[in-house]
Amino acid sequence: LSESGATSTFLSSGEERVVTTIFPAAPDADTKVIFFFHGLMDSSHGSPSAVFASAFSMQSIADELNAIIILPESNVWNLFGLSFYLWDVEEGTFDKDVTLFDDLRTCVYDQFQPNMDKLFTMGFSGGGLFTTIITSLRSDTLAGVVEMSGGADLDTGLLEGIVAPYSTPVNSVPVYLTSGGENDVWPNNQLVIVNFEEGTQPLADNLSADGHFVVRCSHSSGHTVTNADFNAAWDFVEAHEFGQPSPYE
Repeated sequence: LSESGATSTFLSSGEERVVTTIFPAAPDADTKVIFFFHGLMDSSHGSPSAVFASAFSMQSIADELNAIIILPESNVWNLFGLSFYLWDVEEGTFDKDVTLFDDLRTCVYDQFQPNMDKLFTMGFSGGGLFTTIITSLRSDTLAGVVEMSGGADLDTGLLEGIVAPYSTPVNSVPVYLTSGGENDVWPNNQLVIVNFEEGTQPLADNLSADGHFVVRCSHSSGHTVTNADFNAAWDFVEAHEFGQPSPYE
């Protein structure tokens, strides 16, 4: 954590994991902490944490919001002759990835002593599905959640277990959920394995039924993050703090 934007290895659960960490020039006691979980990416395209950090201009956001942005990296899956980065989102498989979140949270606090009442998690696509798991299991650490094209309780037909299983968070946490309409699918409309639009609505319904404040948005641009979505996500982060009612209400 000595150089903002560096992609390096981090030991967690006895394994070397990769993480890109971005921070402003002078973090202080009011600096936010934002975890961003990347989407599925072909392993031949390089480090997904570094790619997403660059594509989304995370350094500019860190400077503007006074935020430490942590982009952990998933392990590589080999399935059907393909090699790709994807979070362990199947029921019963995600303990090590959740521990990685815990370990990185502790490490960042030890290094910078930021404002842990302003800790957020965000994710897109497969990272959105993993954000559901973090929301379910670590709501006692979160000031707010942003999930773009994620969802919960999905049956993909490929894996034995349920993908991104939802369980009631122990703490009330405001959540911003967005998806891309009828074309928000993976890998494509001819072969739909994951329908993120259909997966997001049950998550919104479950969170609302459990007493959490939910902002639910849907655009028509398919499986992508629109500029409006992206800007709204950072506005949502700016507005919230742990234990405080959402000003969006």
